[in-house]
Amino acid sequence: WLVSYLISIPVLAVSTISYSGRRFSQPTRSLGFSTAGVQWFPQTVFFSIVLAGFFYFYLAFVDSNESIIFFKNAEFWKTSSETLGPVFFIFSLVLVYGIIAPLVEEMFFRGFVDQALRRIGMNGFWGIIVNGALFSLFYPWIAIPPVMLMGFFLTLLFRRSETLWPCILSHSIFNFFIVFLCAWNLR
Repeated sequence: WLVSYLISIPVLAVSTISYSGRRFSQPTRSLGFSTAGVQWFPQTVFFSIVLAGFFYFYLAFVDSNESIIFFKNAEFWKTSSETLGPVFFIFSLVLVYGIIAPLVEEMFFRGFVDQALRRIGMNGFWGIIVNGALFSLFYPWIAIPPVMLMGFFLTLLFRRSETLWPCILSHSIFNFFIVFLCAWNLR
């Protein structure tokens, strides 16, 4: 999953940017990159932490059923840290999970997919459900329930704020919180 994920992020970025560049006169604006007011900041931070907490408890529940989710993460992280060195490893985590992944995923799933769903008439409830479901399929099967919930929240946030910035911030906070909680649970 991780290898395919790391390959798909640049593919999503290039294809989304090149498509919008060819199709629209203002590609960044067409993808939802407009200014965001500060009124979205408290809601975004609060719900991101709540979702990350839900995700953590979900994983802890699944892990309690002998799935050893956290143990596998610990092994991967320890090996990666030893191979790359601790400073470069932490820098890579921040860059990939905190900046690049949220930016690219939100640009694709909210900026591109959600707007395409709205163009075909999925403006309401079903558009949010379909977008969240598609977003969750981008992740490992074990993470689908909480990631789908996050997809619903991010789609609703994008539709209300009409900009990607709160979604990118929320996704970054969520990813940082999950990385922190998984690291905290190293065995």
